[in-house]
Amino acid sequence: SAIVEKVSGTSFEDYSKTHLFDPAGMKHTGFIGDKRLRKRKNVASRAGDGRSTAVDWHWGYGYRGMGGVVTTVHDLHRWDRALRGDDVLDEERREAFYEPELENYALGWNVGVSPTGGTTVEHSGGVKGFTCQYERHLDDDVVIAVLTNNKGDPFKVAGVLREKLFPPPTLTARIDAGPYELSGSRAAFLGDGATWKVA
Repeated sequence: SAIVEKVSGTSFEDYSKTHLFDPAGMKHTGFIGDKRLRKRKNVASRAGDGRSTAVDWHWGYGYRGMGGVVTTVHDLHRWDRALRGDDVLDEERREAFYEPELENYALGWNVGVSPTGGTTVEHSGGVKGFTCQYERHLDDDVVIAVLTNNKGDPFKVAGVLREKLFPPPTLTARIDAGPYELSGSRAAFLGDGATWKVA
């Protein structure tokens, strides 16, 4: 964030809003401490607290550039849509965005293989009382965004959603045993030259 501020001559928050959030259509996204977000009726409170929100968390350079974003699932969907086109990054920069540099970690993404063999990029996050899991299945045009304000497990919820979206493959086999004589237990004995086809 300090490099962004030095190069752009503006605050990290303003730069992110102008060059990332606005082009993506993310109208309900900002950073911890954003007074504009604090006024919204749909800002979630920490479970069991009823007063503290993610907007009210401590904000400083410990979070700038690596977190501190406050958003909604709808805006995370908009972010996914923007990253699939050229609104925020062109094709060359998108490819670099998902290229692992350290083990399976790219520029802010854990990169893996989707259930269909394509590329999945994901990341989690959280502060006390709030957790999230965000994963994008790039070749399958699927995004899963789970935000919680309680002790729920966003990884488990994301796993259930993933299983629903990507059910395991099934195989149906139909064998025509008509030409063969069946035994008393309805078994067909095929000789060495017998063939069958499964589709």
